[in-house]
Amino acid sequence: MIEPEAAALAATRIDQVGLMALASAFRDMIAAGEDEQAFFAADSRFHRSILHSVGNTLGLALTGTVEQALELNLRLSLNAPRGQQRAVPLHCAVLDAVRDGNADGARIAMRKLIDGTEKDVRRALAVTPETPVQRARLR
Repeated sequence: MIEPEAAALAATRIDQVGLMALASAFRDMIAAGEDEQAFFAADSRFHRSILHSVGNTLGLALTGTVEQALELNLRLSLNAPRGQQRAVPLHCAVLDAVRDGNADGARIAMRKLIDGTEKDVRRALAVTPETPVQRARLR
C-alpha cells in the first residue's frame, strides 16, 4: 500500500537532487551484481529516495519500516533463482516512470516490483498460502 503510492507521488514531486539519488542507487544495484550486501545497500537507498521525494514527514517516518521489510524480503529471497537480477528491470521501470513524471506508471511499476519480490520469497520458502490471512502475513 505504501510504496506504490509513494512512487506515484514521487513521480509528481521529485526534484533533480532526488532524481539523481534515485538514478545513482539504481546504477549501484546494477554494479552490485550478486554481491548481496552491496545490492541491499543500493536497493535500500533506491526505496529511501522514493520515500524522501514525497516531501512529507509521513514518508520520512515510514522509511525505517520500509527498510526493515526490504531487508527481511531480501534475506528470505536470497535463494530464489535470479532474485536480485530479476529485480533490476523492475526497478528500472519504477525509475523511468518517476523520471517521466508518470504517476500511474510509477504506481504500477512499484506494484509489479513488490509482487515479484513476494513471489521470490514464496519460492525461497516453498510456501503456498492457502487463505487470504496467510497471504497477508507474507506481505
